[in-house]
Amino acid sequence: MTACGISRDDATAIRVQVVSDLHLELLASRVPAAWHGIPLVREADLLVLAGDIGRPEDVIRLFGEWPTPVLFVLGNHEFYNVEMIATRKRVRDMSQGTSIVLLDNDQVGLAEFSRFERWAEPRLQKLAGLRILGGTLWTNYDYPSGAQDWRTLLMGEAGRRLNDHRLIGYGDGLFRPEHALAQHRATVSWLGEVLEAPFDGKTLVITHHAPSAGSIHPRHRTHLLSAAFASDLPEELIGRVDLWLHGHVHDSCDYRTHGCRIVANPRGHLRAVGATDDPRALAFENGSFDAGLLVTV
Repeated sequence: MTACGISRDDATAIRVQVVSDLHLELLASRVPAAWHGIPLVREADLLVLAGDIGRPEDVIRLFGEWPTPVLFVLGNHEFYNVEMIATRKRVRDMSQGTSIVLLDNDQVGLAEFSRFERWAEPRLQKLAGLRILGGTLWTNYDYPSGAQDWRTLLMGEAGRRLNDHRLIGYGDGLFRPEHALAQHRATVSWLGEVLEAPFDGKTLVITHHAPSAGSIHPRHRTHLLSAAFASDLPEELIGRVDLWLHGHVHDSCDYRTHGCRIVANPRGHLRAVGATDDPRALAFENGSFDAGLLVTV
């Protein structure tokens, strides 16, 4: 992935450090409890956690006192072994008074950032020109076929093979593909309404699931389960966004479609086995992951 060059003299550039898919819940018995592997990048104005970071309480513990705002969207793994509806409320409650700003079909702006009293006024004013929207997104199950009459097949494949539909509680039952589709449609409808409103500035969207098939690595593009990782959202939606950050795919990407830059920087699953006192010895799924990656908007 191509990192964006940043001039220290550019007073208007908003610098965003973005990571996803740290899967800290899978590291709990293997590394020190305080370790997450993400450096504090002094030049960053914001830290984005684009889902599948770890157990929500661990995310709050590890990033709740970060010196810059932390924009957090929930991934599918944040809901494993818990009930989804209650967990969404619990994470929102836990994040209050911390550095973490939860994006669960939310728009945030200057009012949310003004509580960071240690920030200099120029930094706050810079963020006044940025509209930030975010949510998990899920998918519409139209990719990779491009034909909606495949949706039943693709949803059935996801329901049979994905842990999401065995490990996520939803009300008194399990979270099913039809629930994911309904939540996707709700998020897309909300995004469409917000993006239609005039805004004199840049727009950043953060989701866990990918908004475009361009985020799927070529080795996965014909797999039926890719329908649970990405949607091909329409130009009238993506074309209103300047920068779209996401996770979930476990491969880095940085490309443009419909005039929007789309970036993912996931670390992915652990490849090493056993415990270690030195987390630097660990090997992860995505060899292109850059823990200090900055992009600008």
